[in-house]
Amino acid sequence: MPVAHLKTNVILAPEAAKALALKLSALMARVLGKPEDYVLASVGGGKALVFGGTADPAALVRCGSLGLEPKACRSLTRELCAFLEAELGISPARVFVDCVSLDPAMFGWKNETFS
Repeated sequence: MPVAHLKTNVILAPEAAKALALKLSALMARVLGKPEDYVLASVGGGKALVFGGTADPAALVRCGSLGLEPKACRSLTRELCAFLEAELGISPARVFVDCVSLDPAMFGWKNETFS
């Protein structure tokens, strides 16, 4: 059950944000080797986001999955930074990626948790 939430200060039109969310979903599925049917991705553009004392283009990606391993976080960070640089022109030096291994007892779907 991978999830990815992207926040950026880059202004995105609604259709551009939707297209980016679709690409983010596919990236998460590919990198984590999970079916995209279970991926949730959200994109928020035009956020009040300051990184290193400036409002230059920057992003925060919070991503998680059940049983996420540190090796997968390294791969996700590399892939997400390349993705954001290609799609939005954001330097990898201005991207934070926050990875979380989701606890099955604390993550729910379809009226119940995964434990």
